Amino acid sequence: MRRIEESNSLISKLNPDNYQLSNPAVRAEVEKLYGGLVEEVGHTNFEFKITGGDRYIGSDGKVYSSTDNSWVQNSKMNSKHLIKNGARAVDLRIRGLDEQSFYKALERTNFHPRGIFNGVTRYTRRLLYEYDRHTHIFLK
Repeated sequence: MRRIEESNSLISKLNPDNYQLSNPAVRAEVEKLYGGLVEEVGHTNFEFKITGGDRYIGSDGKVYSSTDNSWVQNSKMNSKHLIKNGARAVDLRIRGLDEQSFYKALERTNFHPRGIFNGVTRYTRRLLYEYDRHTHIFLK
């Protein structure tokens, strides 16, 4: 699988581990979200890091990371991360920000407002991703 090289300096800074993000709209909206967060809180003293990107279904029917071909154990077959579904999702680690600021900034993007911030769903308040409490967002 061909890797998409990230030449843009901001997306490179936000994606230091070079997770595969083949959808240019996802990359653009991640940058927009980061800018919105900086605007919302008035500083950059928080952690914002891409921790998951594109996925594919292997010949064995399991879901794998397009970044390093590792098995993504808890990934669903209808995941918005899947290339066959448009590679419309990204996982993030965001620390040092409050939930309200995150959702205000998220609403200024083309990501769905029903994102999952630090493992907790916005409206039902269910804890998901307890193993790492990551943030999961996807395009509308």
